[in-house]
Amino acid sequence: MSIICQSFLSSVYVFDTVVYVIYSSCGKERRPTITKALEDCEAIEGGGLVLVCVTSKPCHILWYKDGCLMWSSSRYYVSRSGNEARLTIREVSNSDAGVYELSWVHLFVPAIPAEFTQQLQSMEVKEGENVTLSCQFSLPGVAFHWRRGLENLRAGERYLMKQKKSLISLTITGPKPEDSGDYTCHDFKTS
Repeated sequence: MSIICQSFLSSVYVFDTVVYVIYSSCGKERRPTITKALEDCEAIEGGGLVLVCVTSKPCHILWYKDGCLMWSSSRYYVSRSGNEARLTIREVSNSDAGVYELSWVHLFVPAIPAEFTQQLQSMEVKEGENVTLSCQFSLPGVAFHWRRGLENLRAGERYLMKQKKSLISLTITGPKPEDSGDYTCHDFKTS
């Protein structure tokens, strides 16, 4: 979105708006659209001005003045709340006249599913001897949880759960016969 501003009798007027959209075409995501365009507004020199635009979905907003990227400062404050983007100009002066552009980037990157690169191995253990089960995912930092049968396990005195990059482990302290069963490790996204 572009806002063309000019100085006229020590005031700032918004004359026109134009939409610029940068988006990724991957996936089935729909690009954001403007649901409330910028409105013509006026500011008195020394006063304040707030430029507001509302999009159909949250997206990353960039503001430009005369082609230069703007950053928040003592006079310019860039903010985003949900679908609303704002540029607040404090103490408006003639130097604020120019072409203001608002562009956004809505990027949809489909998640690469985590896959097991090392499966859990069945084992027999002696009662009372600690045992460690481990598996490895194709991606580091996968959010995971352990189950025995249908029961979700929680870390505590008997169960020590660790993750080091893509390696996941469960140590059972002092296993008893009632600990026998099918143990599984699940990626939160697929379970």
